[in-house]
Amino acid sequence: MRLSTRFKQLWKGDRGTIAALVAVFLTAFIGLMGAGIDLGLLYAARGEMQNAADSAAMAAAAELVKDLDGDSFIETNYGGSESTAHTYVNNNPLAKEMLAWSERDLFEAGKWDFTTKDFTSLGDTGNTDDLDAARVTLNRNVTTYFMRIFGMDTVGVQVISTGFLGCSGDGGKADVPIAINYDILKAGNPGDALILNSENFENIQWTTFDVWPSNTNSVKAFIEDPDSIPVMNIGDTMNLTNGTITPLLTAMENAYNLALGRGEVNAAGEWHVKLPVVEWTNPSVSGILRGFMHFKITEVITTGGDKCLRGYWADNGDMVDEGAGPGGECFGVRAGRPALIN
Repeated sequence: MRLSTRFKQLWKGDRGTIAALVAVFLTAFIGLMGAGIDLGLLYAARGEMQNAADSAAMAAAAELVKDLDGDSFIETNYGGSESTAHTYVNNNPLAKEMLAWSERDLFEAGKWDFTTKDFTSLGDTGNTDDLDAARVTLNRNVTTYFMRIFGMDTVGVQVISTGFLGCSGDGGKADVPIAINYDILKAGNPGDALILNSENFENIQWTTFDVWPSNTNSVKAFIEDPDSIPVMNIGDTMNLTNGTITPLLTAMENAYNLALGRGEVNAAGEWHVKLPVVEWTNPSVSGILRGFMHFKITEVITTGGDKCLRGYWADNGDMVDEGAGPGGECFGVRAGRPALIN
């Protein structure tokens, strides 16, 4: 019997079975195609939700601590941060419609631990040290189309995003060209005098930041025009010059008096400034930026045998460095720009 004739007989005998198999496979194929389309829609929805959560967490983190009363120091702003999170979620789309904050969504404020990579929710606290991260969790049921064949009308999608607003880091800027000794800060309170000399007992140095050469004229230029002080990043090399240098102390005395005239010195005679914290081995050459410090200058002594700057490390209120992102070590200056951490 010819082979072609045999195939025809098989087809005639089994065409009912084959037709049934074709129907089954076609149904399965259409179902798989539909599932693929639905999965694409789910991934798109998750992406839109994640974008909404990311923007809300970043915006909320930026509002966690603010100078609410205009005294140059920050206070906690839990309510404002939560309201901002809601607003940013509501301004984002999901499947061509606008999202709306729902009771299934969650706003949290607290602390982020980089060592354990863990977030701790601390709620509406009055301690600014307790709030350096804002977390937004969104939950939605996304409608399916083809997966309904398998009894799945909707699929639950959850996204989480955390914005971090730590201590001043990259993009930070000092108010005066004076660098604080990192090692002395880490060991404890640096005292009430900023000592400048050439016998290696100094706790500060004059600095020209990343500008070379570092000398009396270049330091004085920054004292007289603080707006020209450059922004710096953590880990950058800072140029230093040591010694009392009377002309620079005189320039600092003038700067203090100008700040007094502008109302930047309070009734206690305290001029609140941001100083770079620098780790150095040779105080007359250079060091590495580790963070920024909140210092209160109370007096500039330009004559006699005790020429120095007097003041102390501020421990009763953080300043904010509006242009800085987080990343530096904490010495009383907070970042102004948050970072997305997860």
